[in-house]
Amino acid sequence: MHDSCCLRIDSWQHKLLNACVQSPLYHVGAVSIKFRNVEMCVRINQHGAKIHQCLYLYIMKYSLSTLLKRKGYVRVPLKKAASGHYICKAVLNGVSGDFIVDTGASHTCVAWDKEAHFKLNANKAEQQAASASSTEMETRHSEDNVLEVGAWEGRDLEIILFDMTSVNSALEQLGVKAVDGILGADILKATKAVLDYNRNGLYLKIKR
Repeated sequence: MHDSCCLRIDSWQHKLLNACVQSPLYHVGAVSIKFRNVEMCVRINQHGAKIHQCLYLYIMKYSLSTLLKRKGYVRVPLKKAASGHYICKAVLNGVSGDFIVDTGASHTCVAWDKEAHFKLNANKAEQQAASASSTEMETRHSEDNVLEVGAWEGRDLEIILFDMTSVNSALEQLGVKAVDGILGADILKATKAVLDYNRNGLYLKIKR
């Protein structure tokens, strides 16, 4: 017969581990853990030591979110596309759009055919931008923009506009809907961003 127990805990470290060590779960069974209204079931193998391993993974799963939220971060859900890119929703000048999260892009960018859509007032850049392949690209700059990503908001931001036709063509060939722009390292660095690839989340720090 499989044993099981239900634990309700407030402190999710010592109390949880100690309670499980003292429980009679030395045979194959399951422990149902209720932590901050979140329930999960952890399968237990034959040895009690396995309990520690399973619960450690559970604790780590929730400790990242808990720690960052205590530090003033907000979580933004990400969608993993078939192309492997991670896409988030963002609101630029009051207009919602889909943006690829790209740590390798130095600036946040928007497709230049979306200039009017996002209420951008762009000027031609004095210098051309270069891609990783050293191909020069014409760009335009737009200043004094407001960007909202989840509960985070940035003002007086500079947005780069460039031709994203090749980017979206490649995405569409993989069955991925065209995106409106790229969330770049300028925003990620300013918000001390943390990417949680395992749970498809982006954490941005809000200045207090």
